[in-house]
Amino acid sequence: MSDILCICKVCGKRTKALSALSKHITHIHHLTQQEYYDLYYKEYNEGICPCCGSETEFNRFSYRRFCSIRCNGLFTLQQTQDTVEARKEGISTSKKFKRVHSSKKIKKKISKSLTNYYKKQENRDKLSEACVGTRVWTKEQKEAKSIQMAEIVSSFKNMTLYCYEEQLFHSSWELAYYIYCKDHNINISRKTLNLPYYFNGIKYTYIPDFIVENDIVEIKNPCLMSKLLQENTKDNAKYKCMMDNKVKIITDCSKYITYINTIYGENYLKSFKKDKGE
Repeated sequence: MSDILCICKVCGKRTKALSALSKHITHIHHLTQQEYYDLYYKEYNEGICPCCGSETEFNRFSYRRFCSIRCNGLFTLQQTQDTVEARKEGISTSKKFKRVHSSKKIKKKISKSLTNYYKKQENRDKLSEACVGTRVWTKEQKEAKSIQMAEIVSSFKNMTLYCYEEQLFHSSWELAYYIYCKDHNINISRKTLNLPYYFNGIKYTYIPDFIVENDIVEIKNPCLMSKLLQENTKDNAKYKCMMDNKVKIITDCSKYITYINTIYGENYLKSFKKDKGE
């Protein structure tokens, strides 16, 4: 308890605890705890239930916020519904998100610009100087890298993407978890950390799904999780990187899917699916 609460506002006497202060104001100043609190500490609208407007009970050193458990639940439910309605309104009025860098015109313009730049010998010389001292890959390493890149491209072609708040999510599980954290005021950020790891002498970068409060969180369904556990694979090297960095791996998102279906409806997540042609 703060020291200021243990000082009598009537006579200035300091006590070691609130219980001693309570006895003092009762026996010396003949005031009840509620009368004393109303005189010196009560704020505007304190003691009034924000749900129904009834008076709330005084509990030792302060007023309860709600007059009953029912009002507490109704008020919380209304706040949640207001958040949902505001989110739905924002979705309906926002423009459809499109990634600018995927435009064919932009790609063509960049390609033409680079071609014109390297036509000049001095620019090619600058590039050669910049490459001096860089790592030279062996034939085996190049082949291994090529295979890994082909696997990555193939997996992304078959992956269903979701676009929400101008961010891309690789699965409905990730999106459900993100919305759940946002609705419950949990501090969450999307793909803001890069962690290096190595496999067959090649350096890779692992980008975790989320940073939640002070934890690193990864969403994996059981199938993908089983791949991480296969030894002597790139996925297993990635898994060891996760363990070294104390990544929290979530393999069951039924809690978050149920929440989304209950609050927003069963078709809510599907509305954020991104067509592959976009």
